[in-house]
Amino acid sequence: MYTPAARIGPLLILALAVLSGCPDPSATTGMPKNAPPPAGQVGGGQAGAGPAAPGNKSETPATDWDTYDGDQVTISGTLSYDGSKTGALRLDFLGADTLGGLQHTMTVDALGPWTVKAPAKLGNVFIVGFVDVAKDGPSSDDPAARTADSITISDKDITGIDLKLVDDPDLGDLTPGGPHPGNADVPPTAPTGEGAIVPPADGPPAQSVRRLKVRSQSVRRLKVRSQSVRRLKVRRRSRCPRRPRTRPRVTKDRPTLRWMLGVVLAASIAVIGLILGDRALLKRVHTPGQLATLASQLDLDPDHHHAVILGTCLSAQHIVLDRLNAELPDPWKVDNLGAAATTPVEWYLAWKNRLPKDKIDTLIIAYGRFDLTEPTTPWESETLDLVGPGDMDDLVETACDTTECKLDLRLQKLSALWRYRPFLAGMFWHALGMAPPQDLRQARLRVVKGMHPTSSDPWTDANPSVVFLRRLVTQAQAEGSAVVLMPLPLRPDQAGAQQPQARKQLAAGIHDLTKSTGVVVLPTPDLDATLFDDDVHLKAAGVDAYTDWLGQKLPTYLKVRDTAK
Repeated sequence: MYTPAARIGPLLILALAVLSGCPDPSATTGMPKNAPPPAGQVGGGQAGAGPAAPGNKSETPATDWDTYDGDQVTISGTLSYDGSKTGALRLDFLGADTLGGLQHTMTVDALGPWTVKAPAKLGNVFIVGFVDVAKDGPSSDDPAARTADSITISDKDITGIDLKLVDDPDLGDLTPGGPHPGNADVPPTAPTGEGAIVPPADGPPAQSVRRLKVRSQSVRRLKVRSQSVRRLKVRRRSRCPRRPRTRPRVTKDRPTLRWMLGVVLAASIAVIGLILGDRALLKRVHTPGQLATLASQLDLDPDHHHAVILGTCLSAQHIVLDRLNAELPDPWKVDNLGAAATTPVEWYLAWKNRLPKDKIDTLIIAYGRFDLTEPTTPWESETLDLVGPGDMDDLVETACDTTECKLDLRLQKLSALWRYRPFLAGMFWHALGMAPPQDLRQARLRVVKGMHPTSSDPWTDANPSVVFLRRLVTQAQAEGSAVVLMPLPLRPDQAGAQQPQARKQLAAGIHDLTKSTGVVVLPTPDLDATLFDDDVHLKAAGVDAYTDWLGQKLPTYLKVRDTAK
């Protein structure tokens, strides 16, 4: 953690930037947790971010349907497309009427039937399906289709939502980049009618002109009299003997000195205000990331051999930890640190800076289809919470292509005011009782410009997730811990066009990793398709079956720590 003294230099630059103009509304890190949403938006979701307008490529749903534990209903339909464009198939659920904003987004692996579980009694939503050709979110040139009218999510299941994608869709007010229904900003109009203030006509009345001329003559006379008085004083001084000077004359330098002292004083006050504001903001709205919290709560006792699982939320959802530990031979014990929206970047930083590595015998890396190559998001608070001294240099050099990207990430780590400035601007508009501007709503989660672009082949050294995954494996092995790769179950009857390619790339990347590091890989569990809720999520019976299978297979891969290293 940076000390206040270490912050003063960069914060001085930031203070001058703040004093010279308003903050850039297009810039932001993510909305902090537990904070009120700006006016015109519905709060919710794990990160507390408000809903997004269509066309925002950094949008985050208002509520995480995947982890919602209240009453749910099932929405199902079909997705079809006769064109030739390829890309990721995606469905966006956009709030209508008073709901407003992006409520949920999901990736569909194949054309045909789809299903999703939504919170019951959510309200009215539109559904938009599209082919994400550039894999950068909704764009106006993506093949797409929408529901003609909004559908009402009540307490009953909804079926028969059929979307036929076309290359030239007419999405109306749901077109990416356009205004969302009910959220359009109305420019203020000039006051009219009785009581309105009307500007005066050009030019003063003739009587005022005459008075002005008389006053000008009086001023000139006063100047003549002042000159006469000064001459009289000079004559009186000349009659007196001149006294010797005892100190240097500094009258001419005093304005410059005062100006410099004023600038230094103003800058000092601004820096102190930024430091105090940072501390107050972090104390009030900032919540540590899930992985950082789990790592701080980890308690490894010396009476057991310990294995730790790092992965996404799927690794936590698919394993009944108490049941697994009951099936393991003594004295082994497994702790699961699976956290939502994490990548190998966060796993590596948690291993390096937060975990008691000298007590972990076996590191288990759980992964699904895309978890090991997911594009890194170092602007998120989860990453910035895990970064330790010296890690920012490594992170910005690995993730950024431009100087703007590097500077932005460093300022977000250094200053909570800079990280949350779009949220603070939203609070300002909320206090005025007005909806924030469109570009500010789109910037509620700050996506840093200048990041390394994604590639069709994710297993490259240009992908920060792959770079940090290899570092995690090699560092854990060098410190004496065994490393096991654990593939999470995938539904066996998937026949989408993208599924074979994704599995082929995953198999090739795992093969290269095992060949270069010697890491071992658990076999993929063979679970029946009826045990799955969707492509990757298991039903309760599937969770029990996978936990039992893991309890039988995992013990042969667990190894005691090599203390000689």
